[in-house]
Amino acid sequence: MEIYGLRCRCHPEDGVRYVGRTIRTVAKRFKGHRAGARSESAYPVYAWMRKHGVENVYPEILAVASSHEELARLELEWIEKLLPSGRLLNLIVVEQGVWVATAEYRANMSAAHRGKVLSEEHRAKIGAAGKGRKHSDEARAKMSASQRGRVLSVETRAKLSVAAKGRVYSDEARAKFSEAHKRRIDRATEVT
Repeated sequence: MEIYGLRCRCHPEDGVRYVGRTIRTVAKRFKGHRAGARSESAYPVYAWMRKHGVENVYPEILAVASSHEELARLELEWIEKLLPSGRLLNLIVVEQGVWVATAEYRANMSAAHRGKVLSEEHRAKIGAAGKGRKHSDEARAKMSASQRGRVLSVETRAKLSVAAKGRVYSDEARAKFSEAHKRRIDRATEVT
């Protein structure tokens, strides 16, 4: 298990431009990177490899790990160490010890999914996968806290209003809304 960096022979002064990890050998993982670059993948690291010539990019072992936990920790440390250079091509970076998708990565994912229409079969599978899933009390509290104090813009409220117009709820749904509202009122009166 190793942490590796990708460098370019034609610009050695740039140092490591990409940090990765592998449980296989670095040579095998690098073959995957070369294939990605040759397949015209839009990832920045592959565009960089094509720009400088795939044959000019080479891997360098940065660290060796003895467990998966150590591997993850070492990758995080190397990314944090090299991120300030501004030259790192990783799309997922570390901010204050947390993995975060970069703005560029989020924009790429958004563009890739824009206009995609899911088949009814796919939508049914997504729905079935979520059925019966329960959030823990801790997760529910976090979701609740994240929404507290949130103020919707006039534009957003108008869009929500338009979307809700003409919607007809079943008697079962209306009964559930009523019960939930009663519980909220009961809780509010208990607090006062």
